[in-house]
Amino acid sequence: MARKHTRFVESDCGPDLVLRHRRTNEIFCVECKFRSKLYKGKLQWSSPEQLGRYRTFAQDNLVPFFVVIGLGGKARKPKRMFCIPLEEAKYSAIYPEMYKKFERDPKKESAIMRLDEVLE
Repeated sequence: MARKHTRFVESDCGPDLVLRHRRTNEIFCVECKFRSKLYKGKLQWSSPEQLGRYRTFAQDNLVPFFVVIGLGGKARKPKRMFCIPLEEAKYSAIYPEMYKKFERDPKKESAIMRLDEVLE
């Protein structure tokens, strides 16, 4: 994965979003990613080091953590979308058999809000 910079940025340790569920008042985190294609048949969504930092953040803060990944198309309009609980994303590169079960329709206006289904 190419980076725009090589220096360590502390803000990269945590998720993109920290949200509160309106009905339950539960706090949860979301990391957003986009990949234009698979790499060697896998979805390379993170580096192993970054995955470790996400896990540490989730454990230290005792919050559910989700990775939302757009795949194919454009970042603002992906062809496919997956909402994966961090504990299910055991590796920085994951096979289709694993991430397909977390697929959501990116065309639905409420696709991101489907996190409700995962939290309940």
